[in-house]
Amino acid sequence: MGVGLYGTVRKCKHRESGKWCAVKSIKKNKVSELETLKREITILKQVKHDNIITLIDVYEDERYLHLITELCTGGELFDRIIDKFESDEGHFAEFEAAQLIRSVMDAIRYCHEMGIVHRDLKPENFLFLTSAEDSPIKIIDFGLSRHEDLEKNGVMNTRVGTPYYVAPEVLRQKYTKACDCWSLGVITYILLVS
Repeated sequence: MGVGLYGTVRKCKHRESGKWCAVKSIKKNKVSELETLKREITILKQVKHDNIITLIDVYEDERYLHLITELCTGGELFDRIIDKFESDEGHFAEFEAAQLIRSVMDAIRYCHEMGIVHRDLKPENFLFLTSAEDSPIKIIDFGLSRHEDLEKNGVMNTRVGTPYYVAPEVLRQKYTKACDCWSLGVITYILLVS
């Protein structure tokens, strides 16, 4: 299904149930900080929300870490934005954008209540479950996510994220979980104005 810097994503089928899933195989020697990857896995095991990718299982061998997730076949939000931009409308209808953002905001509220900050929200990190127009949307890629440090009142200082979507306070290296809200604001703007 895809090849990235750290590994590949393929379709797989559960032998007993016949259910299709996705398997992301990550080459361990390509990952500079294995602890970061393990933190992502820990977070994905904790979250259970309709608009967050479901981690089904994890397998490890000598060379690879295999993450089994639900299969999303509807493509990225980024691709749907491009399709809308190239259509006669030129952007998402306000109602469509509101539905998408409401779903995503509910998932981020859920994460924030658990003390989890995504820190890399961008259209490429949202997948649609199916190709249907009204398909559920799923947040993916929790690689830069972390738990809030309550001893520091939730203040973080590591510069992370994607430049177009990152909050100004992240660049100043003193930010909170509100950085996710900034990123969603940028995405909302893109949906409505592209």
